[in-house]
Amino acid sequence: MKLFLVFSISVLFFSCTRNRRNENNRNHIHQELRFFTIKKFVDGDTFWVDDKTQKGKKIRLIGIDTPENQARFGKTEEFFGDEASAYTKRILKNKKVRLEYDKYDSFGRTLAYN
Repeated sequence: MKLFLVFSISVLFFSCTRNRRNENNRNHIHQELRFFTIKKFVDGDTFWVDDKTQKGKKIRLIGIDTPENQARFGKTEEFFGDEASAYTKRILKNKKVRLEYDKYDSFGRTLAYN
């Protein structure tokens, strides 16, 4: 009987802990999958979103690498950089974007899927 009681309490404890973890994961995912308004476009793969802070959050899209449209950070302006930037701006302007976060890059930009 004692063993059964210990086993029952253990199962109950681990079940509650797992449910709490699952709930935390769902809340974390729910927070991560929010819709944002774009504040400013940088180039074809980088823009700023309104995250309710004064500055906003700089986003770099994962899986997209467009030519540079300006010479900065030791990079040179590349062919079709302006066109890539204009295309991204045209398809995303005045729209809310849902971002799924991954991590940060070496420039401090949030890497995200769209």
